[in-house]
Amino acid sequence: MFCKIILTVVLVAFLCSNVLSSVQFSFQHVQTLTSASLENFKQATHVTLLYFYKKELPRIKSFFKALDKSAEYLENYGSKIGLLDCTVEKDDGCSEKNVEHTLITYIDGSELMRLELETMFDVNSIMSNVLQVILLMEVPIVQTLDSRLELEIKHKGKHDIIYSYHKAIGTYEHRVFLELAFAYQSRYVFAVTTEFESVKGLTDEEQTTDEKSSAAIWILYCKDSKQPGPGCENVKYRGSMNLPSLAKYLRSVTNPTVFLYPEHSSVPQCRQDGIDCLLLFYDAASRNRVMEIAESVKYVVHDIAGTVAVNVEHKDADLSQVAFDKSAPAVGILRGGLTHYMDKPWTASNIDVFIRENLFKEIHEETFSEESYGDKLDLPSVEEVETQDDEVANAVFQMQKPLISDIPSLTDKTFPTTIAESSLTVVLFYLPFDAQSKAFLHSYKEVTQILSESDTKKSPLTIINCHDWTDVCQKQNITIYPTTRVFRKASKPMDYQGPLDIKAVVSAVKLLQLRYAIRTEIAR
Repeated sequence: MFCKIILTVVLVAFLCSNVLSSVQFSFQHVQTLTSASLENFKQATHVTLLYFYKKELPRIKSFFKALDKSAEYLENYGSKIGLLDCTVEKDDGCSEKNVEHTLITYIDGSELMRLELETMFDVNSIMSNVLQVILLMEVPIVQTLDSRLELEIKHKGKHDIIYSYHKAIGTYEHRVFLELAFAYQSRYVFAVTTEFESVKGLTDEEQTTDEKSSAAIWILYCKDSKQPGPGCENVKYRGSMNLPSLAKYLRSVTNPTVFLYPEHSSVPQCRQDGIDCLLLFYDAASRNRVMEIAESVKYVVHDIAGTVAVNVEHKDADLSQVAFDKSAPAVGILRGGLTHYMDKPWTASNIDVFIRENLFKEIHEETFSEESYGDKLDLPSVEEVETQDDEVANAVFQMQKPLISDIPSLTDKTFPTTIAESSLTVVLFYLPFDAQSKAFLHSYKEVTQILSESDTKKSPLTIINCHDWTDVCQKQNITIYPTTRVFRKASKPMDYQGPLDIKAVVSAVKLLQLRYAIRTEIAR
């Protein structure tokens, strides 16, 4: 009798455990929902994804693994994934035919679209499809040539366009492009296409229509275009289709098309930015010829290098840093701290060959075919793919993560009004990828906290990201990073030249505040 009771208890416990959950997977990031929590989940202001689990499907465990990993990455974008177990919970959605074969997206309680599971086979395909939903309004899908030309006309004189072709939606390249779009959507207009027709007329478009090409990216220089009608200068991206390379690409194209040295301190600027430089050396006699070359190649090299026109006769030009001991005109390429010079006569054709053989050399070497592996093509392991996913997610997180969140960050609109309206404004001009800028940002934050604690007045400290607002920093002639500049009413701006440590900066700001207070009191 006792044994029967024990057997009955065990059987009931077993049945109860199956009733509680029939999903044979342990989720870490996907939310397991109930009928009571479902409506709240749908009402989120960010895009959410919902899966109705009804029964075991082929390869469901590998799908759940990719779904859980995607849920972790999507937290960077404010999106969440939820699962409702229809074998336990009751909801009208559970009764829909074939609902278990889709992921349903919602925002503010409204259904957006349904994504078929057959297209959701790994982390890349899930991420790219979901990001396309999140960025549906910001990254339009262009399917005809006329639509692309209309887009160019719309943004002429306003924005540059990052335009991308993909053979299929849901690839790794598509995911990377959309993560780039999410991070830089305030800076550029992004658009994507899967149709060959819509890339006609773009640089090297015939290579894109090759069956081996799975993705391609162009930058359409529409912002500075003043010609009416369609047709913007465009350059095809030649680098690797990964997030660090593409981020570096966008960083380089935000630079001026032609630097002037030493007026803009452009040679060290290229080194700080970590990009290569095309150096064009001139004197008074050869200036016009050099500038013509600079104008003719500026878009060709703009996506991977800075074009620098160097005045060899300028009294402040330090030519030792580029090992220049030749006569002008001359052309060189600065890469990895070393400068290589063209040893052929100065002609447009020789310069073109020199650029292509030296500046583009590394990019060509990165390309390979299956034949280069011999008889065996090594495919990445599951661990390698997951590591790649982690690197992509971390790169996106680092691009999105604010370095300082509690200090006023100025833009092209707020910079002039802040300077005009405030009696004293201290502006830190910085680059987010510059090591010295990063180091000083943390000290600058502590200075703000100290000033806030010691004074009831509003802190005069502000920051401006010169990567995002290059036009503001150029107008202020900022050539060294970080630069701390003090703006006072009825006085010329002055740069803080003291030590970049917390105590020194606090003392300097307090002294400035005291001087202004005394001056104001005397004026009364």
